[in-house]
Amino acid sequence: EIYTLCSDAAERDLFVALLLHAAEAWPSHVVVIVTLRSDFLGETQRHHPPLSRLLSELAVIVPAMSPDELRAAIAQPAEQAGRPLDTATIELLLSQMRYNQGALPLLQFALTLIWEGMERGDEPSRTLQQIGGIGGALAGMAQRIYQELSAADQVRARRALVRLVKLTDGTPNMSRRVPVRELCGGADTIATVLAVLRRFASENARLVTLSDSGDEVVAEVTHAALFEYWYELASWIESSRADRRFQDSLAEAVRLWAESGRQPERLWRATDLALLVDYSRRNPDELTIEQAEFLRMAQHAQRRQKVTRLAGYAAVLLATIGMLGVAWTAERRRAAAAARYAEATRQQLLALFVERGRQL
Repeated sequence: EIYTLCSDAAERDLFVALLLHAAEAWPSHVVVIVTLRSDFLGETQRHHPPLSRLLSELAVIVPAMSPDELRAAIAQPAEQAGRPLDTATIELLLSQMRYNQGALPLLQFALTLIWEGMERGDEPSRTLQQIGGIGGALAGMAQRIYQELSAADQVRARRALVRLVKLTDGTPNMSRRVPVRELCGGADTIATVLAVLRRFASENARLVTLSDSGDEVVAEVTHAALFEYWYELASWIESSRADRRFQDSLAEAVRLWAESGRQPERLWRATDLALLVDYSRRNPDELTIEQAEFLRMAQHAQRRQKVTRLAGYAAVLLATIGMLGVAWTAERRRAAAAARYAEATRQQLLALFVERGRQL
């Protein structure tokens, strides 16, 4: 909450500094216990290095629960409340949670609905079937979070969630890890998109997992079942499939261009650039800052190439004109010389005729 709810950086820094002072003062009767999600470790490194060092030295990592621990967590509270769950329902819940990291909030939500159903006299298996299992509860939670967003944040959520899908042919779509900066539209900042994603990554949802990867935050959809059970998301994915494939190829081209030190040879040209221009016109807000820069530099390179090409054509034309001018000048000189020769010959013949006439 220090990094999500506090918008005043100075207040946040002072709060952390006072906690560290209280904990390190000697002699001290103050013990500070901090709970922190793993995807926020990067925030402490960027903003509060002393806190980050203490966490690295003193942190206790809470691991995922084992199947037996999960079974106990599901069954024993119900037994203590005098409403035990049947074994079939417990095993079904466990099977639906398998291989889903961070699924505890989803299990909690499903168990809440099951408990409410039991209070109405409904069998647990019937309630679980009605909500569509953990996946159905997952989709309902995602839809509620989405509907609570503003119109602008809904656009950001759709863009980000669609880009977090790894498109496949003939097999269910899968989640992929994407830097948050690649989930931004043209008018977005990393902070605004991260704020939206954290609504889906809250302690009570965990639909999206955020983690620190070096100098940036990486996002991924926690449960692939979201693509199957949240029908609105599935429709967004299907309707944007062609553009998503193009966006993926563009993201890869921009990555290679950046890794090469922005070499002009890595920029798109001709046909690919025409497709990118058309895509940017149809989706003016979909390009990230890096992609918009990639487009601008490619267009600049294309214009420069056209100027170079036109300059080459002009040079060839001028050379041709020059060669024609030289040939025309030489021809005129030959014609003038021939005219002078003819005049001299005429004069010589005239003088000869006059001399012969005089002699006669």
